[in-house]
Amino acid sequence: MIRHCGLLEFPAVGDSLSWRGWWDKKPIRCRLDRALANEKLHDMFSDSFTEYLPMIALDHKPVLASLEDKTRRGRSSFRFDRRWLDKEGLFGAIAEGWDSGAAGTSGNLPDKILKCRQAISQWQKTQVPYGRETIEDLKTSLATAQADDSVSVEVILELSWKLREAYRDEEIYWYQKSRSRWMRLGDQNTSYFHAQTKQRRAKNRIVGLHDEAGHWVMEERQVQGIDASYFQELFTSTEPSNFEETLDEVCTSITDEINEALTCPVT
Repeated sequence: MIRHCGLLEFPAVGDSLSWRGWWDKKPIRCRLDRALANEKLHDMFSDSFTEYLPMIALDHKPVLASLEDKTRRGRSSFRFDRRWLDKEGLFGAIAEGWDSGAAGTSGNLPDKILKCRQAISQWQKTQVPYGRETIEDLKTSLATAQADDSVSVEVILELSWKLREAYRDEEIYWYQKSRSRWMRLGDQNTSYFHAQTKQRRAKNRIVGLHDEAGHWVMEERQVQGIDASYFQELFTSTEPSNFEETLDEVCTSITDEINEALTCPVT
């Protein structure tokens, strides 16, 4: 019902089992209270969240919605776009990037992958931009051409084909973003993929963290500090020295011959 009405849920803080009842003298807890909004409000207040407050003198927990319009943006990283596969020049850019480091000193695999990524990024800048604005421009151009009797059929067909391709590209883009595994492409499910992406981002967004003292922290810099200190402690070695007792329980499966084959230069 929620999805059918086009509503999305904000990320929640606290125990979301907001209702408590009794059945045959046994407690029952479930989530009955939610904060929902449509996609337009999610876009306007993209940094919002809901908080489940303590249950006092009622059988429902109060739900406090905090609406924030600030968007936390990290450094953009390279993401492969499936829409590129049908575009002219992609494989040429990949080949050029792969071969660019062959004659130099950096001809190993990581450097070649880096060169390919840079070549694809440069190639992508020369392509026609995608998105809703492109679709609206094509729709306007097509409507203008259809209303003008002097425009040839070939021009109208070309605009129609470009518009169809733009819709297809948009669906592919949101399909990739939604990470859908059961819904297929080609059925004009762009709005569904878009809603799935919005909901996944809302659920995965970190609103706050508990610090070492157990205090709930929501300030962005403090949350980043908690993240950094946690992983720094997790990956800091305690400098162990006695491995014999542990390794005695591990059976050897790699022989000297296999190890030599695994460590030989790649051909």
